[in-house]
Amino acid sequence: MANDYLLAIHFHAMGDEGLAKRLFNSRKVFLASIVPNLLDRTMKTEEGEDIYERIHPVETYYPEWAKEIFRENKNNFKIIWGQEGYRHCCGKCFDKQQTNDGKGYDPYHEHVCLDGNSQSLDEQIEIIRKGKKLINEELGINPSVYIPPNHLYNKNTLRAAKENGFDLFLTRNGFDYFIPNLIELPPYLEEDLFILPETKKGKSPVRMTYYGENQKILDLLPSSTSLIGFRKEDVSPFKIWVNEKLIFKYKKLRDVVNLFR
Repeated sequence: MANDYLLAIHFHAMGDEGLAKRLFNSRKVFLASIVPNLLDRTMKTEEGEDIYERIHPVETYYPEWAKEIFRENKNNFKIIWGQEGYRHCCGKCFDKQQTNDGKGYDPYHEHVCLDGNSQSLDEQIEIIRKGKKLINEELGINPSVYIPPNHLYNKNTLRAAKENGFDLFLTRNGFDYFIPNLIELPPYLEEDLFILPETKKGKSPVRMTYYGENQKILDLLPSSTSLIGFRKEDVSPFKIWVNEKLIFKYKKLRDVVNLFR
């Protein structure tokens, strides 16, 4: 299965209805990552502040035609449904960004902040539960893959996902942030979850794209395959630890660079 991959499409800012129809009518397997907050324009931050038109732009939210396409495909066995957090943003980091002329402090994470603060296990269990419930109530979909926003998570996130009935968890091949397509990170088991590393270019079982990257999606879609052939491999705890550290280091470096732009 070394050359096989599952295409993961992160559905944000769905401005092209034609592409969505083409994807869901393609009869190809892919992972559809849904952000619960983008279904609810009334949702607030943990501090009680508005998210709509403040943190997430208007065009990011799902239009009615997109919701209807999701609903129509809720039982499409070719689609692997994923849940991407709940709010998919951090109010505290957004406020820091605003007081710093919009520089640094990427606010599009949820469970773990780069300043070292993180939600407790109980908090993570609750917000993942809320997100899963919202997707089910709005779309009739029961997602099977959990995706931590911005790929930032800790052990409690893994445990909270498992507590909410997830068996699959999407992470990032952090090695690719620094040396793309060099170090392979295959599927592995952690906290009783089947971990699926994703990458934009190289040696991991999942290729990631964002809705709107039309040509990339259309180029990758024909070769996307199901999870049936994927098997977990023995990945050393040290390699897993290094990968998780690299994800954090890259995100921190990105914020530092953005401070000086």
